[in-house]
Amino acid sequence: MAQLEKRTWKKKNGEEVVAKDYQFRAKVNEKRKYISTGCSNLRDAEKFQKLWYEDQKEKKKRTSFNFPETETFLEYLQRPEESWLIPEENPKYNRDREAKGACYGYKHAREVASLLKRVFIGFNDKMGKLPYNKLTKQDAYQFRQRLATYELPPRMKNEAISAVSAAYTFLLFTDNTIEYNPFITLAKFITTEREKAGFTIKQIHLFFNDEEVRRRQEEYEEETKKTLPNFTQTDAYKMFKFALATGMRIGEIRALRYSQFDFQRTLVIDKAFKMPTCDVKQIKLPKFNKIRTIVLSDTALDLVDWHIFKEDYDERQNMVISPKDPNEFVFKDKSGKPHFYSYVYKKWVYFKKFMKIDNRYTIHSIRHSFAGILQHEGVPEFLIANYCGWRNPNESRVQNEYSRTVPTSSSGKQKWTPYKMCIIIDQIFFDREMEEAKGSKDMGHLKPKEEE
Repeated sequence: MAQLEKRTWKKKNGEEVVAKDYQFRAKVNEKRKYISTGCSNLRDAEKFQKLWYEDQKEKKKRTSFNFPETETFLEYLQRPEESWLIPEENPKYNRDREAKGACYGYKHAREVASLLKRVFIGFNDKMGKLPYNKLTKQDAYQFRQRLATYELPPRMKNEAISAVSAAYTFLLFTDNTIEYNPFITLAKFITTEREKAGFTIKQIHLFFNDEEVRRRQEEYEEETKKTLPNFTQTDAYKMFKFALATGMRIGEIRALRYSQFDFQRTLVIDKAFKMPTCDVKQIKLPKFNKIRTIVLSDTALDLVDWHIFKEDYDERQNMVISPKDPNEFVFKDKSGKPHFYSYVYKKWVYFKKFMKIDNRYTIHSIRHSFAGILQHEGVPEFLIANYCGWRNPNESRVQNEYSRTVPTSSSGKQKWTPYKMCIIIDQIFFDREMEEAKGSKDMGHLKPKEEE
């Protein structure tokens, strides 16, 4: 057997990096390459390597793809790529996944197989040796009990449960001898790693203040001796603030076009990226196919230069030519295409570094903060639900998921309108008052007839 080792390599800056898991060199399809064991423990890696060589010997003996009826779960996962790893071979499964709004593809199947093989081989789990078409709910429950004893973080154990359920769901549609999925009712392990984090009002005023952001960036540049562009002028920072002012998802903001705005301060959210690409063909309806219209506050309008756009329109309203191309993206790169999700994510990681924000906060935490704080300020749940585009808006969703930000409420009973909603957003999140020129004049059609 080849020697197990942790590979090392050097980055461009000369820093040496050591791999977390053990690897070994082996010949696959007449080519020598490194095989990752996925195990950081040497003993587990040796078990993986031994089983891998045994599996390679068995594959050479096979002359066709006709597997016996007693095929084990592990053998099923190790089938050649021509079988279950290509989801296009099963149209019925694809239609079911599309109906649920889920994405399934070759990459997902590879990740499922890789994770389960790590559990079945690395920990020598009994589940991998059982015939997959004879598994029962009792076997699934015993698998969860064994999984609880493995030295894995709770998040990884939950991913293993989801992976085995996904693999068996594919089997359910390909093998007529299987009647149900015994893994679909398995309970997940309790973990705090996935707890939805939200910013407090004080944190928002600190982290999204332009002067404070610039000051901390300069301090970070002095420490690291790196000079970078002003972060407050980047599209990523504007997207973060726009998300805070509207409660929109980052995929909806990346797909935002000027054609979605009108001249009465409203925005129609009917497009969204559901994939991390920037391919315009991947722009589809928002999550849950829920199209909604929201009213924008002064801060949100300033971030997209709406007032300049409106002045140009007023001057040229009798002309056929529009001052801006309606199909133009609001936040775009130099080539005019929407930003990749990787661009936004990398900027968020850099933003958290120099602002010293805890790692548990994600880009989606901005949306959590928007909903949670407005709920504490007395905004009705149905109005928050319309802004956020929830599928089943109800009070329990707000209380359970989005109310971890502020402890008290400052607003009493009052008549809520889109006009007051915008005032609250500007006052709470950005500490600014509604300007007469922008607020009263442009939002006259949104004001209530009699305000108390």
